[in-house]
Amino acid sequence: MDVKFEWIEEMSVNHNILDEQHKKLFEKLNELLRAIVDGNADNMVQELVDFFENYMNKHLAYEEEYLKDIGYPYLQEHHEQHEIFVKKYNELKESCDCSANNEDNHRIIFDIENFMGLWLTNHILVEDQKFAQYIQQRNQK
Repeated sequence: MDVKFEWIEEMSVNHNILDEQHKKLFEKLNELLRAIVDGNADNMVQELVDFFENYMNKHLAYEEEYLKDIGYPYLQEHHEQHEIFVKKYNELKESCDCSANNEDNHRIIFDIENFMGLWLTNHILVEDQKFAQYIQQRNQK
């Protein structure tokens, strides 16, 4: 059975750069999931943890700057959602000794992958769709 996080068209926010960034995040999450399933997660954990931290920071900053530029009225609430994500991600990351190969790390690696996948899916389908609707309504005026 092929288990993976999948970007679907309903996730589109009708902004090419943001959609591509979201797709890239799903791609990397699936790399981590494949590594976990194949038993190779230890070999790529540090690389992926670093990628997620850097990429998410850049993505969240870009998304928030875009929302500011378009005058999105719920930017503060959206920013707070991002802060909650970053805090939880950092807690998980800090609890992982990426250089060690042990059961606790395996659980934490899985927790990181699971948390990020579920959060990202929900965030895009719920929170990001709110600003997509705002943009669509604004463009219809």
